[in-house]
Amino acid sequence: MAAQDVLGQTARLASSSALLQVLFRAVTFALNAFTLRYLSRELLGVVNVRLTLLYSTVVFLAREAFRRACLSGSTKRNWTKTINLLWLTVPLGVFWSIFLGLVWLHLLEVPDPSVVPHYQAGVVAFALSAVIELLGEPCWVLAQAHLFVRLKVIAESLSVVSKCILTVTLVILYPQWGLYIFSLAQLLYATVLVMCYVIYFMMFLGSPEATKKSFPVARVKALLPSFMEDENNHVATQHPADHKISLTKNEAKKMRLQQGRQHFEEYLQMEKIKTFVNWKEARLTWSFFKQSFLKQILTEGERYVMTFLNVLNFGDQGVYDIVNNLGSLVARFIFLPIEESFYVFFAKVLERGKPVKDQKQDDVAMAANVLELLLKLVLLIGLTISVFGYAYSQLALDIYGGSILSSGTGPDLLRCYSLYVLFLAVNGVTECFTFALMCKEEVDRYNFVMLALSFLFLCISYFLTHWQGSVGFILANCFNMAIRIAHSTHYIYHFFKESTHRPLAGLLPSPFLVLLYIISGVITAFSEVFFCCDKGWMARLVHIAVGALCFAATIVTMFCTETKLIHFVRSQFLSRYLKKGT
Repeated sequence: MAAQDVLGQTARLASSSALLQVLFRAVTFALNAFTLRYLSRELLGVVNVRLTLLYSTVVFLAREAFRRACLSGSTKRNWTKTINLLWLTVPLGVFWSIFLGLVWLHLLEVPDPSVVPHYQAGVVAFALSAVIELLGEPCWVLAQAHLFVRLKVIAESLSVVSKCILTVTLVILYPQWGLYIFSLAQLLYATVLVMCYVIYFMMFLGSPEATKKSFPVARVKALLPSFMEDENNHVATQHPADHKISLTKNEAKKMRLQQGRQHFEEYLQMEKIKTFVNWKEARLTWSFFKQSFLKQILTEGERYVMTFLNVLNFGDQGVYDIVNNLGSLVARFIFLPIEESFYVFFAKVLERGKPVKDQKQDDVAMAANVLELLLKLVLLIGLTISVFGYAYSQLALDIYGGSILSSGTGPDLLRCYSLYVLFLAVNGVTECFTFALMCKEEVDRYNFVMLALSFLFLCISYFLTHWQGSVGFILANCFNMAIRIAHSTHYIYHFFKESTHRPLAGLLPSPFLVLLYIISGVITAFSEVFFCCDKGWMARLVHIAVGALCFAATIVTMFCTETKLIHFVRSQFLSRYLKKGT
């Protein structure tokens, strides 16, 4: 597939995923606002922090390394071995579910049953839902590698909508069920998600459409793990990149006579095991797997500190999580789809582990241009959120959850998170490129960096939390992201150093646009002091109008100064939607 075609399909996947995430987060946003009025903060804290952490930890540790390794390289590969490798996520998930489930049940503080009923059932259900979701991993990787946009949209939409409908229904009818409500909803989500992928491939494989596209998997049975058997008089075959041992029948007969039948059978079993997976992918998976422990700590570090060190009670955890979800809306529905989709793009266009001079120069030029524009895009989005988020955090929380959120530390949390979004924006794209290009040895070296970062992050989180309360978590995350950005930008700089391309220029917006951001921040900050938030609805509307005018001026300036970026967004992300509207 040509690089330009990959770029077009990747941008389409990213834009569709972004719209999908908008829908998901809007539904979740409304669901949290609804449950706040029916359930206690303590219950929401246990669900959104402790049980969700159990689920995300199991899923991340079981599949993240496999996804990164198996999505690298071309789609033209031995998919039987790749699928075999992906099925190892299931026993790995079972192990982590049992191990972490016992930790959650016996080593952590158990909530008061009168406030948070059915905690044990919740732990079992969330751990089980993680294993169920892993059953669809081979289908997910196949779909992602071949850029099946519609499948992802439909599967995730149906699963999220089903989960939300069941949650709302049970909250209204049986609020006394406590964690049973969220346990059943989580199990339904995982089941619907997996069934959508399975049903789709059952209908797609063997169809005329699959034949026309020369899809590498022909039968549903091929989605299950299997040993490879040679069809051309070979006892055992395998890809040249894995092993070079291959025996004809005559050679096998000689070995049987020389070494004895028993030894020969043992040899065959060993060779069958060797042909079970692609060992190049397996070794890369192991490198990413060692890194996944550390990345999970860095990603969910504040939740681990809250869960294991009890620095916040369950009620404060609930407020923190709600503010965290509100603050991360844009990060999740824009930055994450871009990161996931363009990881595939960079991994397909450039060859992992090769220096820039050994790559195809046309592909290098395209990758550098795309990286520069992506950095500029996410930087401007992050700056906009940081500038306007400061003055409108308290108003947003008051409208969303009332005084339960807008009083106390809620506004300060959201203001800090607005700054954190800027770090998230840049880190997502820089790491996306870096991880798509790193060879196994570089990944292994980076693991040591992640180890040091993990230890440092946990220490800083603990001390900042004791000093600044829940705000300390966000400050620690900002520090963590800054270090990771520094590492990734250093890698990118050295990768392109021997070429004429300088994609890191995308981190330098127009000076005039920066000046306008500063002016907008000052104006909206004064507007908050004079018009928000305890001065009535008319004053609030004035405050909103001031922000809208500043935002409009910023967007107009952006269109005038960042013309190359605007063209990139229109041509790659919005082209199919603009065509539908004309």
